[in-house]
Amino acid sequence: MQIERAEAFRTKDMTEATLLASQGFRYKLELHSTNLAVWVFEVTDENAEDLYAISHDYTERSARVEPRAFMKEVGRIRSELYKFLKTSPVRVSAEHSASPSASPS
Repeated sequence: MQIERAEAFRTKDMTEATLLASQGFRYKLELHSTNLAVWVFEVTDENAEDLYAISHDYTERSARVEPRAFMKEVGRIRSELYKFLKTSPVRVSAEHSASPSASPS
């Protein structure tokens, strides 16, 4: 899929990208910098109004989603992002996340 810059909507926000992808909008990932990707959504005459309306609802915090389906889509998008960046999420172990006051003396 080749998306021309003038026919694209870009976002660095994974939640916004997930919302748009869950509504069926096509996208591709592009490398923005060493560890930062952007989602580039295809904008056509047929989908422009809906895409911008959903993005506006997201920005205004009025978008509504079905929680389980949305979280499943977040997982898919996140996995795709890590695969694209050729990295994996940083995992914090329980011993590193415990507060110092909780440690035995």
